[in-house]
Amino acid sequence: MARAALGIPREVGPPAPLLSRWLWGILVRVAISGDVGVDGSLAGRGPHFLAVGRSPAGRAPSRGFIELRHPVGVEHGPYRWFVTESGWRHIRDYWDSYRELYPDVDADGFAPPSSGLLEHPPEG
Repeated sequence: MARAALGIPREVGPPAPLLSRWLWGILVRVAISGDVGVDGSLAGRGPHFLAVGRSPAGRAPSRGFIELRHPVGVEHGPYRWFVTESGWRHIRDYWDSYRELYPDVDADGFAPPSSGLLEHPPEG
């Protein structure tokens, strides 16, 4: 409302199904972490929009691109964030589009796997 009153145009987001720069940066950070995962430092609302479950307002399902779990082979201790199969598929499908849209997102030295996951999901 304040923007409209001041005549400031609203920023146009990326075309569907692409993520905002902010969410893409979070997804890349988790992807780069590979088998290690990202600790709980992914605070804030970002994980809610990317993780398995529902959005913070509960109105829409989240994208299911990341999940909070133990690393493979670990049964106790802190949970970490990992990219899901759906997340890897999204990264592979739109990698070139994101690199063009958000060249400032630090993904140097990282390339998405050509297929499958970097790690195997936990059994059970």
